[in-house]
Amino acid sequence: MTLETVKLSESRACTVTLNPPSLADPTPSTHHCAALQRYVSHPGRVLSALLSRSRLQRLPSGVFRYSSRPVAIARWLVQPEFFFSAEWQGDALTIHLDSCHLPGLPPALAQQSIQFGLRASIRPVQLQLMACATASLEICAANRMLWLPRPLLTALARQVLLVCLARLEARCQSRLRLGALGWLERVSDDERDEAPNGASDIL
Repeated sequence: MTLETVKLSESRACTVTLNPPSLADPTPSTHHCAALQRYVSHPGRVLSALLSRSRLQRLPSGVFRYSSRPVAIARWLVQPEFFFSAEWQGDALTIHLDSCHLPGLPPALAQQSIQFGLRASIRPVQLQLMACATASLEICAANRMLWLPRPLLTALARQVLLVCLARLEARCQSRLRLGALGWLERVSDDERDEAPNGASDIL
């Protein structure tokens, strides 16, 4: 039995500019830069801004589990589960997709070995967030099990990756930006390493 493998990867980078209304001086202070670094250095804080907090859970191992909304694939209803690891390394937060489960697919289809990968980093620079991500997709299946000709399958797989990266960039420019701005707006000179206004970082 001959196996057919399709491997693709795409990358994207973006800059998220923060302009807190309370910062009259366009030159950011050391205090504001340090506060932004504290915000980004907390993995749960950043992931809960990028994703839906209600569907994000930090496991005892430190890995984050995210349950996506159910998605209709052909006649099956699939609810993807993503497992992320994230940590502050040097001057940036790194995020890595450890595994992706697709409960709801029939065993025959799941055995085709569809592997999705994602690696991202977010680095605070002054009052900006420099974000970059690389998404990859690998499909390995017997020729007779492939539904589409290879050129069309490759085109569709690339489109999936581009859509994923576009959505991630949109979330950086919207949800992550708002979360960081809210943090900077609430921070004070005597701020502790806790979340402002009594909000607890449960993740």
